[in-house]
Amino acid sequence: MELRLLENKNLNLFSISDLRNLKLSFSKNYLNVILHRLAKKKYIYKIKKGLYLRIPASCILEGKLYLEGPFLIATKLFNGYLAFLSALRYYNLTDYQTFTIFIATKNKSKLISIGNYEFKAINIGKKFVGFRRLGNYKVSTLAKTFFDCFYKPEYAISYSEILKSLFNCEKIDFREFISYFKSFASHSLCQRTGYLLSLLNQETTYKVPKFVLEFFASKVKVKTKLLPISKKGIFIREWQLVDNIGKKELLNFWYYG
Repeated sequence: MELRLLENKNLNLFSISDLRNLKLSFSKNYLNVILHRLAKKKYIYKIKKGLYLRIPASCILEGKLYLEGPFLIATKLFNGYLAFLSALRYYNLTDYQTFTIFIATKNKSKLISIGNYEFKAINIGKKFVGFRRLGNYKVSTLAKTFFDCFYKPEYAISYSEILKSLFNCEKIDFREFISYFKSFASHSLCQRTGYLLSLLNQETTYKVPKFVLEFFASKVKVKTKLLPISKKGIFIREWQLVDNIGKKELLNFWYYG
């Protein structure tokens, strides 16, 4: 088997099963020998057992590991869906560049580094819902993407990036969005999200539907903070919340462009 065959079949990321489907004329054992030799020569890269990445000729000459289609690699590495910042990138809602690809999974959280990329699987337990297949990927719906981001903001860079992405989102099913909070969210998460959405609604041209804000307002029960750290901030009585980040930083995309 030559590299030309992989190129002709457009097999950049491939499994042993993919090769068997080509009905090659040699045995399973010999196929494994060939793959081992190609990997040793750095013509292909073994991502995990039975899964390989073809290295472009230009990268072979330069001795570099080039990852074509990191989203596809991520979904092959883990049983899950593109989520958090990676889903925002998929929907073109953020221009934040990162070499970390996030996957939501119901399996164990795990980090795998390949070349310059980090592939991070995040266990979200029973919240592993709200995704669909789009082309070659499983990706969270828009509504679930934003729920996941508010739930785990550290995997979406910051609250500011989440709000900026929501501002850039032309259409979102807010009833679906709220349904995830009804099923999975604590009062604190609802309060934090409600406060952030109210800021977006009051300070920018983005308008959050009234029923959305009313839902989150009905969940105000306990005192909480935007960030769990003990940093001092401003107490927002309406939301029983300490804003220890600040309006200017949360909406810096709006105030400073």
